[in-house]
Amino acid sequence: MIIPFAVPLDDLVSKSDQSLLDNKIYGMSNQLNILITGATSGFGRQTAETLANDGHQVFATARGVNGKNADAAQSLEKWASERELNLKVVELDVSDDASVNQGISSILKDAGHLDVVINNAGNEAQVVAQRQHLDALGLGEWNNQKGV
Repeated sequence: MIIPFAVPLDDLVSKSDQSLLDNKIYGMSNQLNILITGATSGFGRQTAETLANDGHQVFATARGVNGKNADAAQSLEKWASERELNLKVVELDVSDDASVNQGISSILKDAGHLDVVINNAGNEAQVVAQRQHLDALGLGEWNNQKGV
């Protein structure tokens, strides 16, 4: 869509969208509480860093933050701490309902609410999906990948 410059901004966006734009343009606080799964490496980490740099409260989740992903979790926390950013690493394994419930409860206790959830976590279903059509995935595999 091409927006002609002659059209007033008020004609293109709702009042609530206009308020969000004003906040962005004029530097007013518009902090969102954002949860990102699979956030200790790759796109998840890059997204977490970008959104934290933009002033949002980021809950960067991953499985094994005290185990196999401890180094990556500590590295991300150190990065945020050095920049005084609002980023917290939280244990959350999307393939484990108890872990999801515990992680979400912890986040809601800290933040009160979530504005955005970015489901970036990968698991074995992702590898399977790359090799066959989505309709060949079992329901359990699909739910593990997309069920957060």
